[in-house]
Amino acid sequence: MELVTVEILGSDSEYDYAVKLNEKSNKAVRNFDLFAHLVGNFEHKEYDIENDAWLIQAKDLAKLEKLDAHLFTPKRTLGENIASRFQTQTKEVSGWEDMGADMKLSLYNYQKEVIKFCLDAETAIICLPCGSGKSPIGIALYSEGFKAGKISGPGMIVVKASLKLQWASEVKKFSDFRPRIIQTEAQASASIRQAIKRLENKLKKADEPEELTEEIKALKAKAKKAFDDQFKDCDLYILNYETLLDEKVRKTLRKIKPQYIYADEAHLIKSASAKRSKFLCEFSDARMKIGATATPIKRDPSDLYGLFRLIKPDLFVSKARFASMYLRLDRATGRVIGTKNEKALSEKIDPYMIVKTKEEVAKQLPKLVVMQRYCEFSPSQADMNQVLLEELDEVNEQQKKVLGKYGNNPDPNVVKNDPDYMKLDAKAMALQTYMLELADSPELLTSEGAKKYIPKDKKSYKLEMLIELLGEIIESGEKAAVFTRWVRMHDIITERIRKEPGLKKVGIAYHSGQLSNKKRDEEIRRFRNDPDYKVLLMSNSAAEGINLSECQYLIEMEPAESYAIQTQRHGRIERADATHDTAYVYQLLTADSWDEKALKGISRKEGYDATIIKGEDTLLGDQ
Repeated sequence: MELVTVEILGSDSEYDYAVKLNEKSNKAVRNFDLFAHLVGNFEHKEYDIENDAWLIQAKDLAKLEKLDAHLFTPKRTLGENIASRFQTQTKEVSGWEDMGADMKLSLYNYQKEVIKFCLDAETAIICLPCGSGKSPIGIALYSEGFKAGKISGPGMIVVKASLKLQWASEVKKFSDFRPRIIQTEAQASASIRQAIKRLENKLKKADEPEELTEEIKALKAKAKKAFDDQFKDCDLYILNYETLLDEKVRKTLRKIKPQYIYADEAHLIKSASAKRSKFLCEFSDARMKIGATATPIKRDPSDLYGLFRLIKPDLFVSKARFASMYLRLDRATGRVIGTKNEKALSEKIDPYMIVKTKEEVAKQLPKLVVMQRYCEFSPSQADMNQVLLEELDEVNEQQKKVLGKYGNNPDPNVVKNDPDYMKLDAKAMALQTYMLELADSPELLTSEGAKKYIPKDKKSYKLEMLIELLGEIIESGEKAAVFTRWVRMHDIITERIRKEPGLKKVGIAYHSGQLSNKKRDEEIRRFRNDPDYKVLLMSNSAAEGINLSECQYLIEMEPAESYAIQTQRHGRIERADATHDTAYVYQLLTADSWDEKALKGISRKEGYDATIIKGEDTLLGDQ
């Protein structure tokens, strides 16, 4: 008897085969363990709970066949499309039409349906594909909960660290609610504590310490106040999962007792034993608890227990009971190798889970969706950015003095040829370039003029944001094209990808002006046709003449130099022959950096295009 049976899936599935372990096989347990371990490491797979099968691609089936000619050569039989039964059926949601009516920007109908479902259920898991707008759903749901009398007081949004600023921006964009990013006491009073430390060092040498002692006491009170004031006069607390590890943060929040919790990227709490899951579950008595994720099952079906431990803690009695009821375990290792009672499990979670597929979402979205994602400077980056801004202000003042020589209405043609003005103009452009490089990564500051602006540490939160975004996109089964004006950034990004456990084996293609035309064509073909190549790194040399119709996601590491270049960049994936209904562009921005000034300039030119060229009445549309 064969250990593995395989069913060929229908052409409408993104997977080629459904592979199932034969439960009646009397072969050695090690073979079960080997199979489960191998499939678990496949980059693209889904687990079909109902049919106890892994959905995989053709290239991975070949890896199974190589293991053992006897045990792992599958018998291929045509069967019905298991993949179509893996997705939760579309729910009939009524009364959703008025959901989110108070938002500043209109919501899509699928978002309104999700809001209505969650409002009625009060506790739910939202499964939406990458780029479908989970944040406006969370904001509008908070508003609807208030209007329905289900919640009162501040709500709590828990996110990945890289998305805190993004969420705060989205709250202001979609509503009049007041967001507040919550920090630990050490973070909230970092500058004050540095001042305390300096005074304490002075205190050791002081002849008359009384005055310094009082000053230190006052600063400690100020530090405590900085922490406490975070929780006042706001509607939505935004904090990352790691912030919940801080006891003072949790203690303060427990006193407030937020009745609304929205856990973004909820798969991060799938491990019931992890500290972040344990501490977030301290707030499981909140009336409305929502988890949002694109991948509720990332490892195996036991992930569902971790998710519902927050969302509905009484749904499953215990982890051991969940395992005995729904999981099949390897006797030797305890590893999950399958499920049982799939129908019962599906029925149990169905009232608290709503799924919207890529196809459902894409039908309502415009052909191109452009989104901004914000990150922070590291502290040392912020300090160096301030130095650059001050130097730029000084250059601007010097330019004004030069202009003063030519009276009130200087001739531009004369001024631009003035040697002093030209020199200052070149310095101003150099400083702006350094600030853009700094916002991407301090590692870009390699020129002689830039080296003195390298901060103490070379951390780049924007680079980390890129890595997280690439992980999300690739995990969803898609590829991503990345534009950056700096060819040097290609090496920096590549090096960082190779250090990321889930991405280090991903194929990367390149396109830049430094490559020959033949090499560029080879790289583009590799990205388009080779399933192992998931990332394409491009300079502006690829902004024209390149067709990426199969690619659904484009990322801009920094704003383009002009609106024209931005339009050309976006045109690589917004194609008439695109294989998808909607293309997504992510613009990565560092808050309070030159990124924002550059983007404003592009937006202003975009406004001219909309109002003058296209004759549109407004620049403000749906999200």
